[in-house]
Amino acid sequence: MGGQNSKFFKKEMVKKAVIFLLLGIGQGFNAKAQNTLEQWDAYLK
Repeated sequence: MGGQNSKFFKKEMVKKAVIFLLLGIGQGFNAKAQNTLEQWDAYLK
């Protein structure tokens, strides 16, 4: 791996990682929030 190529590769990886994270957060957030609320609810009772 050299110069220009690795820079491009890194950019692509970062882009994919960001998209993956955003999608994961978007999908997982609702379920996680629901879960957390239920857990806190049970914990506080």
